[in-house]
Amino acid sequence: MAKHKLTFLGHAAWRLTTAEGKVIIFDPFLTPNPLTPEGEKRQTRCDVMALTHGHIDHTSDALQVYRETGCKIVSIIELCTILQKMGVKEEDLLPANTGGTVEVEGIKFILVPACHSSSTQFDERLEYAGKPLGFVVELPDGLTIYNSGDTWIFEEMKYIKRLWRPTIGILCIGGHFTMDAKAAALAAKELLELKTVICQHYGTFPVLTDTPDDLRRELEGSGIEVLSPQPGETIEIGE
Repeated sequence: MAKHKLTFLGHAAWRLTTAEGKVIIFDPFLTPNPLTPEGEKRQTRCDVMALTHGHIDHTSDALQVYRETGCKIVSIIELCTILQKMGVKEEDLLPANTGGTVEVEGIKFILVPACHSSSTQFDERLEYAGKPLGFVVELPDGLTIYNSGDTWIFEEMKYIKRLWRPTIGILCIGGHFTMDAKAAALAAKELLELKTVICQHYGTFPVLTDTPDDLRRELEGSGIEVLSPQPGETIEIGE
């Protein structure tokens, strides 16, 4: 049976190719990203793009991916409104808000809170881009993945566990702008009760000092698996 394939594109950018062949891209920060391999800086296939928030290190290549692929875009309503002003067709935008669910190509995207901020550059000014998000993604075979987006640990993560029970969490760990490895470990163990943590948002810039090895030390003895693919590397997930 085919498995889902998750490719790390660097920083917090991911390409998830489902067992059914659908392609989801999260937070494409590619061409300015020093860690994105040259062969991954241009994405030519995408069915759905999911944007957690408007910061440039999550959206720098959103328009390029959209223009190249004609994908649907799921995000908070304010960011979708800005993208429409930038030329994205209204029918290709799937705006929602915290707590809402959008279903595309048989895949459910549940918009959940993140403890962060969100703005983006538009018409040479900084514009508010709505609340930041995480995503709970439910795939057709029942696999449920939580992508935290950029966030600090927050108590409501326990409701993500109770409502959707994700087994895999893609968590930011680098610190400074997001939670660090110590906080991510606490979230994984006590609030989300994950089986697997996949690391993101670390090492791209000098201020993001915590590493996957720091997370492994924090989770030692917990039984939680820690995965840290290199930029450009693909891992298989699911049964």
